[in-house]
Amino acid sequence: MDPYSGFCSQTKTYHSLRPQIIDLPPPSQPLSITEYVFSLLRRSSSSANSTISDSTFMINATTGHSLSYSDLLRQTNSLAISLKKHYSLSKGDVAFILSPQSLQIPILYFSLLSISVIISLTNPDDCSSYIIRQINLSKPVIVFTATQSIHKLINGASNLTTRCTVLIDLLEFLSLLTRYDDNKHDVINHGNDVVNQSDVAVIIYSSGTTVMMRAVSQEETLVLLETPELQKILEAVDKCKANYMPVSPSDVVALLKSDSTSKY
Repeated sequence: MDPYSGFCSQTKTYHSLRPQIIDLPPPSQPLSITEYVFSLLRRSSSSANSTISDSTFMINATTGHSLSYSDLLRQTNSLAISLKKHYSLSKGDVAFILSPQSLQIPILYFSLLSISVIISLTNPDDCSSYIIRQINLSKPVIVFTATQSIHKLINGASNLTTRCTVLIDLLEFLSLLTRYDDNKHDVINHGNDVVNQSDVAVIIYSSGTTVMMRAVSQEETLVLLETPELQKILEAVDKCKANYMPVSPSDVVALLKSDSTSKY
């Protein structure tokens, strides 16, 4: 394998140049994505002889608001408890998420995964008929959305059997992020529901050129921007001093062809 490009001439395949995770837990060990990711974060802090600090975890390049690592842990735990207590969510339930990118999204994902709730992902730019089709396929018991996206659920969605709809940009939801902000409750590590690595974690959707949309489940083994515009992405990377940006192959091609790339 070429150490600079990651290309293997024998298999004609490009491989990631990032370090591989070599200490993965055995597949039979009960473990949620949330518990595993947070354990890595705590382990990293311990090896550096420091505590999980208020260093920045994520920045919203549009608003300038940020989320620290310590707040991520606290708010994820608080929200997970709130989802179980106030919405009676439990293992195997499906939660449909329709929302533009926000600082609340990773907290919501980690919280749901920690209690073994299946996440049904959708593109907020999809048309209403696509979104309704996805809901019919995944059959969620709860829908998380935002005020700017809820209109896509109104047309044709009135007959859907969902337990409730939660607006994640309103105070009622935001208050759940700090309602159980103490060490007395730790659902991430001591929840009642056992999360297995083989449990379904995510439902994604795929549609070919000749078939209707299909739902595909994914097992547990698994810089915030609100715009796909290349110029704004580059501006955000420069402003926030990002040193790593995961992109798709099509994004790489766009970066190579753009005259704006050389300016940053």
